[in-house]
Amino acid sequence: MFSIFSVVYGLLLLCLLFTYFFHNLFLAGKVPKNLPWVGIKNQPLGWLRALAYTIPTLPEVLLDVHKQVGQPHLSAEPYPSLLVDANVEFPVQEPSCERLQLDYTLPFMTIISRPLYHRLLIKILTLKGGSVVAEIYDELQQTCDHELGLDTEQWKSVCVYDSMQHIVLTASNRMIIGPPLCRNKRYLTTICRYAQLIFPIGVLVRSFPLFVRPVVGRVFGIPALYLFAQYKRYNLPVIKQHLANIDHAAVDANHEFTPLNTFLTWYIEEARKTPQAREITKPETISSMLMAVNSAAVFSGTIIGTYILFNILASDPEHGTIENLRNEIERVLADANGEWSKATLAKMYRLDSVLRETLRFDPLDALTLQRKAMKDVVTEDGLLLERGTNVAISSYTIHRDEENYPSAEVFDPFRFSRATDERSSRDSSSSITPSETYLPFGHGRHACPGRWFARMKLKLLVAYIFMNYDIQPVAPKPRGFWAATFYLPPTKARIMVRRRAKNA
Repeated sequence: MFSIFSVVYGLLLLCLLFTYFFHNLFLAGKVPKNLPWVGIKNQPLGWLRALAYTIPTLPEVLLDVHKQVGQPHLSAEPYPSLLVDANVEFPVQEPSCERLQLDYTLPFMTIISRPLYHRLLIKILTLKGGSVVAEIYDELQQTCDHELGLDTEQWKSVCVYDSMQHIVLTASNRMIIGPPLCRNKRYLTTICRYAQLIFPIGVLVRSFPLFVRPVVGRVFGIPALYLFAQYKRYNLPVIKQHLANIDHAAVDANHEFTPLNTFLTWYIEEARKTPQAREITKPETISSMLMAVNSAAVFSGTIIGTYILFNILASDPEHGTIENLRNEIERVLADANGEWSKATLAKMYRLDSVLRETLRFDPLDALTLQRKAMKDVVTEDGLLLERGTNVAISSYTIHRDEENYPSAEVFDPFRFSRATDERSSRDSSSSITPSETYLPFGHGRHACPGRWFARMKLKLLVAYIFMNYDIQPVAPKPRGFWAATFYLPPTKARIMVRRRAKNA
């Protein structure tokens, strides 16, 4: 009798063989000619072998490719990307919205994926994000105290990933939608489960041929859509009431309504100034947009926050990382009369360096600047990109290049702050500033619009934790794992924390 494992392995083999033959029959002519494939050798089932080899050894493969300077390669994937170095010129058409296949998991995706939304996010978060620093700190204080405890005598064992996820999600929603919903456990749990689900669904659906995706996507997307329906039950009434209050206040001066200083309020204000205001301020559309913002915030914030904590705790004792961070935070806060603000955070150069180095050393994604050619184009060096060609930059190898970063394989917490420790001001090379050799958030006009908020939230989080808690060192640092091109942190690793006494 066949075991369940035999059936699973058999189906997996059939899926791989189907992908291989689909690749040979339909895809071979859709990518640039005469370019080498990552890891593919002249052998039977070469592409399939390369695909199987690349998945668990992605960093090593990318580093090997990077040594061939200036030579673009094709990634061994069911739908490959053209991998180039940052200094290779290529025309950017528009961001590829296919990676997570959100058309099957997020309603109104065709509307909120428009460039207008990207521009609105940049404008809103750039102009308004700094106005909620004190509110975010207040929320972090309450959530951290609950997660990490207040006992100054006994050590507490804490799962870093789980605690970070809850802290990040609560703090993010303090800005996104505000209290009391930002503290509703069922609401936050629904968002968290949804965010955890859409990434594997996207990877799975994208592995199928285009003509199969509409069917496969609708089937695999059912659990995510169910969670989204639960999520709407919580925030749709809040959104509708908010819109009604704004409309009422606009026609009745006696209507007492003070809108919360939240992303929801900022978005409605800015969206209503656009020609598409009627369409993009419908409650259902706003609800979908808020879920997209939430998913990005919890996914990236949890991963980065987890790695920051482990990197600090496992850093070489000669750096005196925690002591140096505490000294800087105390000094800057004293100069600011204890007030947390955007200007206060901007002066914490060492804290910024730790965040910047974490993003370099433990990347969210090995590939950035992922784009799709929307028509046939020819690059300046004569490379033909047919319509539909995916293009990406291997930021992982750029960040591990010794020419860009000496001792690149070592986590150096103050790598980016040493040159500025004796200067009184600097913010042009902060943790969110992209360049050709620093690409965690992309580059150019399509760089991540939420990076300002992510930076603020994470710096406040690290500052609060290490100013108020003692944490036992970690050695060796718990290792993450690669899932496709994403580098995910260990989800079960624990640390020992204890509340610092007030006179500490």
